[in-house]
Amino acid sequence: MDIKSLFVSQSETTFQFDDQLPSLPVPTLKHTLNLYLQSVRPHVTDDEFATTTAIVEDFQRNEGTRLQALLLKRQKTRRNWLEEWWETAAYLSQRLPLIPYSNTVGLLPLRDPLWAPHSIAQIPRAALVTYFVLEYYQLLRAEKLKPDKPRGVSWSMCQFRRCFHSIRIPEQFADKLVCSFLTERDGPPPSTHVIVLCKGHIYKMFVMDKEGRHLNPTELEQQFQHIWTECQKQPRRSNVASLTYDNRDSWAKNRKLLASLHGTNYDNLCEVEKAIMFISLDEAEPTTDSEIVRLALGGEVGGRWADSINLIIFANGTVAFNADVSFFSRN
Repeated sequence: MDIKSLFVSQSETTFQFDDQLPSLPVPTLKHTLNLYLQSVRPHVTDDEFATTTAIVEDFQRNEGTRLQALLLKRQKTRRNWLEEWWETAAYLSQRLPLIPYSNTVGLLPLRDPLWAPHSIAQIPRAALVTYFVLEYYQLLRAEKLKPDKPRGVSWSMCQFRRCFHSIRIPEQFADKLVCSFLTERDGPPPSTHVIVLCKGHIYKMFVMDKEGRHLNPTELEQQFQHIWTECQKQPRRSNVASLTYDNRDSWAKNRKLLASLHGTNYDNLCEVEKAIMFISLDEAEPTTDSEIVRLALGGEVGGRWADSINLIIFANGTVAFNADVSFFSRN
Protein backbone atom coordinates (compact mmCIF):
# COMPACT_ATOMS: atom_id res chain seq x y z
CA MET A 1 0.00 0.00 0.00
CA ASP A 2 1.25 3.46 -0.90
CA ILE A 3 1.41 5.39 2.40
CA LYS A 4 0.98 8.72 0.62
CA SER A 5 -2.45 7.62 -0.61
CA LEU A 6 -3.66 7.92 2.99
CA PHE A 7 -3.20 11.69 3.10
CA VAL A 8 -2.50 12.91 -0.46
CA SER A 9 -5.48 13.73 -2.64
CA GLN A 10 -5.54 13.35 -6.41
CA SER A 11 -9.02 14.78 -6.92
CA GLU A 12 -9.73 17.34 -4.18
CA THR A 13 -7.67 20.32 -3.02
CA THR A 14 -6.88 20.97 0.63
CA PHE A 15 -8.97 24.10 1.11
CA GLN A 16 -11.58 23.32 -1.54
CA PHE A 17 -14.57 23.10 0.78
CA ASP A 18 -13.77 25.89 3.26
CA ASP A 19 -15.85 28.54 1.52
CA GLN A 20 -18.78 26.14 1.22
CA LEU A 21 -19.09 25.45 4.94
CA PRO A 22 -21.96 27.11 6.81
CA SER A 23 -21.31 30.08 9.04
CA LEU A 24 -21.37 29.64 12.81
CA PRO A 25 -25.00 30.10 13.94
CA VAL A 26 -26.01 32.30 16.87
CA PRO A 27 -27.92 30.24 19.47
CA THR A 28 -31.31 31.61 20.46
CA LEU A 29 -31.35 33.76 23.57
CA LYS A 30 -33.64 31.26 25.31
CA HIS A 31 -31.24 28.40 24.57
CA THR A 32 -28.23 30.36 25.90
CA LEU A 33 -29.99 31.36 29.12
CA ASN A 34 -31.28 27.83 29.75
CA LEU A 35 -27.76 26.47 29.42
CA TYR A 36 -26.53 29.11 31.87
CA LEU A 37 -29.16 28.14 34.43
CA GLN A 38 -28.29 24.44 33.99
CA SER A 39 -24.62 25.20 34.69
CA VAL A 40 -25.49 27.23 37.80
CA ARG A 41 -27.99 24.80 39.35
CA PRO A 42 -25.55 22.27 40.95
CA HIS A 43 -23.65 25.03 42.75
CA VAL A 44 -26.39 26.99 44.54
CA THR A 45 -29.19 26.48 47.05
CA ASP A 46 -32.86 26.50 46.07
CA ASP A 47 -33.28 30.08 47.24
CA GLU A 48 -30.16 31.22 45.40
CA PHE A 49 -31.32 29.46 42.24
CA ALA A 50 -34.72 31.15 42.45
CA THR A 51 -33.00 34.54 42.74
CA THR A 52 -30.70 33.72 39.81
CA THR A 53 -33.69 32.61 37.69
CA ALA A 54 -35.46 35.90 38.35
CA ILE A 55 -32.34 37.86 37.33
CA VAL A 56 -32.03 35.81 34.12
CA GLU A 57 -35.72 36.37 33.25
CA ASP A 58 -35.31 40.11 33.76
CA PHE A 59 -32.20 40.07 31.56
CA GLN A 60 -34.12 38.22 28.84
CA ARG A 61 -36.87 40.86 28.80
CA ASN A 62 -34.45 43.82 28.75
CA GLU A 63 -30.71 43.88 27.92
CA GLY A 64 -30.72 40.32 26.57
CA THR A 65 -33.00 41.08 23.64
CA ARG A 66 -30.87 44.07 22.58
CA LEU A 67 -27.59 42.16 22.89
CA GLN A 68 -29.00 39.19 20.96
CA ALA A 69 -29.92 41.55 18.12
CA LEU A 70 -26.33 42.86 18.06
CA LEU A 71 -25.00 39.30 17.84
CA LEU A 72 -27.30 38.55 14.91
CA LYS A 73 -26.12 41.73 13.20
CA ARG A 74 -22.47 40.73 13.72
CA GLN A 75 -23.16 37.28 12.30
CA LYS A 76 -24.25 38.78 8.97
CA THR A 77 -20.76 40.17 8.31
CA ARG A 78 -18.61 37.26 9.57
CA ARG A 79 -18.27 33.56 8.83
CA ASN A 80 -17.55 33.00 12.51
CA TRP A 81 -18.93 35.71 14.78
CA LEU A 82 -17.22 34.23 17.87
CA GLU A 83 -13.71 33.53 16.53
CA GLU A 84 -12.09 36.95 17.02
CA TRP A 85 -13.52 37.41 20.50
CA TRP A 86 -12.54 33.90 21.59
CA GLU A 87 -9.02 34.18 20.21
CA THR A 88 -8.46 37.52 21.91
CA ALA A 89 -10.05 36.69 25.26
CA ALA A 90 -8.71 33.14 25.63
CA TYR A 91 -5.22 33.65 24.22
CA LEU A 92 -4.00 36.96 22.84
CA SER A 93 -4.98 39.13 25.80
CA GLN A 94 -3.38 36.78 28.32
CA ARG A 95 -0.27 38.44 29.79
CA LEU A 96 1.47 35.47 31.42
CA PRO A 97 4.57 34.07 29.68
CA LEU A 98 3.72 31.58 26.93
CA ILE A 99 6.33 29.18 28.30
CA PRO A 100 5.33 27.34 30.46
CA TYR A 101 1.78 28.61 30.94
CA SER A 102 0.26 28.37 27.48
CA ASN A 103 2.37 26.66 24.83
CA THR A 104 1.68 23.06 23.94
CA VAL A 105 4.27 20.29 23.43
CA GLY A 106 4.48 16.84 21.86
CA LEU A 107 7.06 14.20 21.02
CA LEU A 108 8.01 11.33 18.74
CA PRO A 109 7.44 8.22 20.88
CA LEU A 110 10.54 6.39 22.05
CA ARG A 111 8.71 3.08 21.66
CA ASP A 112 9.62 3.15 17.96
CA PRO A 113 13.15 1.62 17.74
CA LEU A 114 13.90 3.83 14.72
CA TRP A 115 13.86 6.86 17.04
CA ALA A 116 15.62 5.39 20.06
CA PRO A 117 18.14 7.74 21.75
CA HIS A 118 21.65 7.63 20.33
CA SER A 119 24.70 9.79 21.02
CA ILE A 120 25.42 10.58 17.36
CA ALA A 121 21.82 10.90 16.14
CA GLN A 122 21.11 14.61 16.61
CA ILE A 123 22.29 16.05 13.29
CA PRO A 124 21.12 13.19 10.98
CA ARG A 125 17.72 13.18 12.67
CA ALA A 126 17.45 16.96 12.53
CA ALA A 127 17.98 16.69 8.78
CA LEU A 128 15.56 13.80 8.31
CA VAL A 129 12.74 15.25 10.41
CA THR A 130 13.14 18.67 8.80
CA TYR A 131 13.01 17.04 5.36
CA PHE A 132 9.69 15.32 6.09
CA VAL A 133 8.21 18.45 7.67
CA LEU A 134 9.15 20.31 4.49
CA GLU A 135 7.49 17.54 2.46
CA TYR A 136 4.32 18.29 4.42
CA TYR A 137 4.84 22.01 3.86
CA GLN A 138 5.07 21.45 0.10
CA LEU A 139 1.88 19.37 0.18
CA LEU A 140 0.06 22.28 1.79
CA ARG A 141 1.57 24.74 -0.69
CA ALA A 142 0.36 22.56 -3.57
CA GLU A 143 -3.01 21.97 -1.80
CA LYS A 144 -2.61 18.21 -2.16
CA LEU A 145 -3.23 17.31 1.49
CA LYS A 146 -6.57 15.52 1.72
CA PRO A 147 -9.30 17.69 3.24
CA ASP A 148 -10.77 16.31 6.46
CA LYS A 149 -14.08 14.58 5.76
CA PRO A 150 -14.93 12.29 8.68
CA ARG A 151 -18.02 10.24 7.79
CA GLY A 152 -18.29 12.23 4.57
CA VAL A 153 -18.76 15.60 6.33
CA SER A 154 -16.31 18.33 5.29
CA TRP A 155 -14.42 20.09 8.07
CA SER A 156 -12.65 23.41 7.82
CA MET A 157 -8.95 23.19 6.95
CA CYS A 158 -8.22 26.83 7.80
CA GLN A 159 -5.95 25.90 10.74
CA PHE A 160 -3.48 24.28 8.35
CA ARG A 161 -2.71 27.74 6.97
CA ARG A 162 -1.18 28.51 10.38
CA CYS A 163 1.28 25.62 10.54
CA PHE A 164 4.05 27.56 8.77
CA HIS A 165 5.13 31.20 8.42
CA SER A 166 3.12 32.02 11.56
CA ILE A 167 4.21 34.23 14.42
CA ARG A 168 2.62 35.79 17.48
CA ILE A 169 3.69 39.42 17.83
CA PRO A 170 3.72 40.73 21.42
CA GLU A 171 1.81 43.96 21.96
CA GLN A 172 0.55 45.85 24.97
CA PHE A 173 -2.79 44.53 26.27
CA ALA A 174 -3.29 41.98 23.45
CA ASP A 175 -0.92 40.29 21.01
CA LYS A 176 -1.61 39.81 17.32
CA LEU A 177 -1.14 36.79 15.08
CA VAL A 178 0.61 37.21 11.74
CA CYS A 179 0.08 34.21 9.47
CA SER A 180 1.76 34.69 6.10
CA PHE A 181 1.49 31.21 4.58
CA LEU A 182 0.61 31.18 0.87
CA THR A 183 -0.41 28.33 -1.39
CA GLU A 184 1.15 28.04 -4.83
CA ARG A 185 -1.99 29.61 -6.27
CA ASP A 186 -1.69 32.52 -3.84
CA GLY A 187 1.92 33.29 -4.80
CA PRO A 188 5.55 32.58 -3.87
CA PRO A 189 6.34 31.71 -0.24
CA PRO A 190 7.04 34.62 2.13
CA SER A 191 10.47 33.13 2.85
CA THR A 192 12.57 30.06 2.09
CA HIS A 193 14.44 29.77 5.38
CA VAL A 194 14.08 28.33 8.85
CA ILE A 195 15.58 29.70 12.06
CA VAL A 196 17.95 27.38 13.94
CA LEU A 197 18.60 27.93 17.66
CA CYS A 198 21.79 26.34 19.00
CA LYS A 199 23.75 27.10 22.20
CA GLY A 200 22.31 30.59 22.46
CA HIS A 201 23.06 31.42 18.82
CA ILE A 202 20.49 32.17 16.13
CA TYR A 203 21.03 31.07 12.53
CA LYS A 204 19.05 31.72 9.35
CA MET A 205 19.20 28.51 7.29
CA PHE A 206 17.87 28.32 3.73
CA VAL A 207 16.00 25.10 2.98
CA MET A 208 14.76 25.74 -0.57
CA ASP A 209 16.59 26.06 -3.86
CA LYS A 210 15.90 28.74 -6.50
CA GLU A 211 13.21 26.58 -8.12
CA GLY A 212 11.32 26.27 -4.84
CA ARG A 213 12.27 22.64 -4.17
CA HIS A 214 13.23 21.81 -0.61
CA LEU A 215 16.68 20.40 0.06
CA ASN A 216 17.18 16.68 0.49
CA PRO A 217 18.25 15.08 3.81
CA THR A 218 21.94 15.00 2.87
CA GLU A 219 21.96 18.70 1.97
CA LEU A 220 20.09 19.59 5.13
CA GLU A 221 22.47 17.50 7.23
CA GLN A 222 25.46 19.39 5.82
CA GLN A 223 23.90 22.69 6.90
CA PHE A 224 22.98 21.48 10.36
CA GLN A 225 26.46 20.02 10.79
CA HIS A 226 28.04 23.35 9.83
CA ILE A 227 25.89 25.21 12.37
CA TRP A 228 26.63 22.69 15.12
CA THR A 229 30.39 22.80 14.42
CA GLU A 230 30.44 26.60 14.50
CA CYS A 231 28.60 26.63 17.82
CA GLN A 232 31.15 24.32 19.42
CA LYS A 233 33.84 26.92 18.75
CA GLN A 234 31.95 29.67 20.60
CA PRO A 235 30.77 30.16 24.17
CA ARG A 236 27.08 29.87 24.98
CA ARG A 237 25.27 33.20 24.69
CA SER A 238 22.08 34.75 25.99
CA ASN A 239 20.05 35.55 22.89
CA VAL A 240 16.93 37.45 21.91
CA ALA A 241 14.88 34.24 22.06
CA SER A 242 15.17 34.45 25.87
CA LEU A 243 13.04 37.59 25.79
CA THR A 244 10.13 35.66 24.25
CA TYR A 245 9.80 33.76 27.57
CA ASP A 246 8.88 36.94 29.43
CA ASN A 247 5.56 38.42 30.46
CA ARG A 248 3.82 39.50 27.26
CA ASP A 249 3.77 43.23 28.08
CA SER A 250 7.47 43.13 28.99
CA TRP A 251 8.37 41.30 25.79
CA ALA A 252 6.29 43.77 23.78
CA LYS A 253 8.16 46.68 25.35
CA ASN A 254 11.57 45.07 24.86
CA ARG A 255 10.84 44.02 21.28
CA LYS A 256 9.81 47.56 20.37
CA LEU A 257 12.94 48.95 22.05
CA LEU A 258 15.20 46.42 20.35
CA ALA A 259 13.79 47.23 16.91
CA SER A 260 14.18 50.96 17.50
CA LEU A 261 17.85 50.83 18.53
CA HIS A 262 19.18 50.08 15.06
CA GLY A 263 17.83 49.30 11.61
CA THR A 264 19.75 46.01 11.57
CA ASN A 265 17.87 44.88 14.68
CA TYR A 266 14.57 45.59 12.94
CA ASP A 267 15.64 43.77 9.78
CA ASN A 268 16.86 40.76 11.77
CA LEU A 269 13.60 40.54 13.71
CA CYS A 270 11.69 40.60 10.41
CA GLU A 271 13.80 37.75 9.07
CA VAL A 272 13.29 35.73 12.23
CA GLU A 273 9.56 36.29 12.36
CA LYS A 274 8.82 35.38 8.74
CA ALA A 275 10.68 32.03 8.88
CA ILE A 276 8.94 28.84 7.79
CA MET A 277 9.48 27.45 11.30
CA PHE A 278 11.99 27.28 14.16
CA ILE A 279 14.36 24.40 14.86
CA SER A 280 16.21 23.93 18.14
CA LEU A 281 19.40 21.85 18.43
CA ASP A 282 19.12 21.25 22.16
CA GLU A 283 21.99 20.08 24.39
CA ALA A 284 19.83 17.99 26.75
CA GLU A 285 19.62 14.19 26.46
CA PRO A 286 16.23 13.03 27.72
CA THR A 287 15.69 9.27 27.73
CA THR A 288 12.01 8.90 28.71
CA ASP A 289 8.79 10.35 27.34
CA SER A 290 8.27 12.30 30.57
CA GLU A 291 11.73 13.85 30.37
CA ILE A 292 11.23 14.80 26.72
CA VAL A 293 7.91 16.53 27.44
CA ARG A 294 9.29 18.35 30.49
CA LEU A 295 12.33 19.63 28.59
CA ALA A 296 10.30 20.49 25.50
CA LEU A 297 8.02 22.65 27.62
CA GLY A 298 10.84 24.39 29.45
CA GLY A 299 14.38 23.31 28.77
CA GLU A 300 17.20 25.72 28.14
CA VAL A 301 16.16 29.38 28.18
CA GLY A 302 16.60 30.84 24.73
CA GLY A 303 16.30 27.44 23.10
CA ARG A 304 12.75 28.12 21.90
CA TRP A 305 11.13 31.05 20.12
CA ALA A 306 8.00 31.06 22.28
CA ASP A 307 5.92 33.02 19.77
CA SER A 308 5.88 30.32 17.11
CA ILE A 309 6.23 26.60 16.34
CA ASN A 310 9.52 24.97 17.36
CA LEU A 311 10.85 21.61 16.25
CA ILE A 312 13.27 20.36 18.95
CA ILE A 313 16.05 17.86 18.27
CA PHE A 314 17.83 16.85 21.49
CA ALA A 315 21.51 15.88 21.65
CA ASN A 316 20.66 12.15 21.72
CA GLY A 317 18.34 12.40 18.71
CA THR A 318 15.02 12.40 20.56
CA VAL A 319 12.49 14.73 18.98
CA ALA A 320 9.75 17.01 20.28
CA PHE A 321 7.96 20.24 19.47
CA ASN A 322 6.86 23.35 21.35
CA ALA A 323 4.18 25.60 19.86
CA ASP A 324 2.02 28.57 20.72
CA VAL A 325 -1.45 27.05 21.00
CA SER A 326 -3.27 30.17 19.74
CA PHE A 327 -2.48 29.17 16.14
CA PHE A 328 -4.72 26.14 16.49
CA SER A 329 -7.59 27.43 18.61
CA ARG A 330 -9.90 28.61 15.82
CA ASN A 331 -13.54 27.60 16.12
